[in-house]
Amino acid sequence: MRKTLGQKSLWFAYVIALVMLLSFVGMYTALGDFLSSSLFGFSNQQILYVRSIGIVGMLMSLFAGSLVRRFGMISTLRSAIILAATGLILLGLGTNMVFIIVMSVVFVSGIATAIPSLVSLVGELGGSARSAAISIYTVVVNLGATIGPILAVQMLGTGNYVITFLIFAGCLLLGLLATLFVKRVSPAVDELNIAKKKSITPN
Repeated sequence: MRKTLGQKSLWFAYVIALVMLLSFVGMYTALGDFLSSSLFGFSNQQILYVRSIGIVGMLMSLFAGSLVRRFGMISTLRSAIILAATGLILLGLGTNMVFIIVMSVVFVSGIATAIPSLVSLVGELGGSARSAAISIYTVVVNLGATIGPILAVQMLGTGNYVITFLIFAGCLLLGLLATLFVKRVSPAVDELNIAKKKSITPN
């Protein structure tokens, strides 16, 4: 565990995980309040239907592996975060229900693509300490999911939904910034690769 926490790249990967789940859960908390406002006046059942449509975006996770193989892990992760942030920004600016639903699907698609890429990245950076790295990732993800609704409620107290969604989009862009500081191969993986090369090098 100490060896895992000593890797700077993993810390930045955990920042990405934190803001992604924070934004995901926070967005749906804010969306529910937004749809029940006087602008739409949706019932709880109608809000549930709108949220359920977001499941369509989850299907993008099925293609994450293919996208990583074609474009690379970091590039896929960055593109997914940008997609999610764009959907979130436009969602906050929308007043048409169809547009809001489409943007929520775009947002979820970005998150659904980013998460498998991020899990693979954390596992790779963890190297021989992969289990510990994934365990910490799980804690960070749950922390983000806990903070998201709390932050959403605090921001919704201002009554400004646009600002609320923009702040969550800003959190995602913070995660995008963190990707710039991730060194793809960790020291643990470097050591493993060196050991493999030595084992196949003839004496």
